[in-house]
Amino acid sequence: MINVTRREDTHYTDYEWIQYYSLFSFLNYFDSDNVSFGILAIFNEYTILPGHGFPTHPHQDMELIYIVLEGQMTHKDSLGNENILYPGDVHRISAGSGLARSAYNNSTDPLRYITIWLPPVMAKLTPSQEIKHFDRQLYTNKFFPVVSESLSGQLNPESPVRFNSLGTIYRAYFSELRKFSFTSQHTHQLLFVISGSIDLNGIVIKAGGHARVENEPMTVTPLEKSEIILVDIPNSLKEG
Repeated sequence: MINVTRREDTHYTDYEWIQYYSLFSFLNYFDSDNVSFGILAIFNEYTILPGHGFPTHPHQDMELIYIVLEGQMTHKDSLGNENILYPGDVHRISAGSGLARSAYNNSTDPLRYITIWLPPVMAKLTPSQEIKHFDRQLYTNKFFPVVSESLSGQLNPESPVRFNSLGTIYRAYFSELRKFSFTSQHTHQLLFVISGSIDLNGIVIKAGGHARVENEPMTVTPLEKSEIILVDIPNSLKEG
């Protein structure tokens, strides 16, 4: 089964200094029929104007993934970490037993990024973070894992970021207009189009749109140069 939501049908919030699209219920937006997808709890796309951001706020028992698309994000947390994230960076925070963090755009250009939240396999883990940069060449014309539940073989610069949940998050940039088949490891996949447009199993999805796929083979055919994020997850933590 494949369900597609267009950009214009995705919930949108505009507070002047920040605009974001919420694929699932979030803060003041609640839809009892759109709370989550499999174990995926949050998938938001943010644009934050220069000089603005989120002041220090708490998190607990959640795996938080931040993928910077444009601009710079300045991150600080109660663990003493201070980082500046750039396009291509992937930031994983395991909130575990609890931490507080802030995120600001201290640059002169808009900041655009993706936030993904998934539940941890265990509660009250020790809070931690990992940041890794992935050059576009690594995920050009392939589904490349940038976040994963497990690592096999020797660690190297191309190894994905490790998180304490189940599933894998992939990036792909398609410069070749041909078919790309995806082999899933789990029952649920969410495909988000960052830029361009694609054909997924005969269904056209444009930039900002996304597809929710359950128990179905996937063939992606870019209709132009395009970039996507693909989240491959189980329906529940018990299925991992």
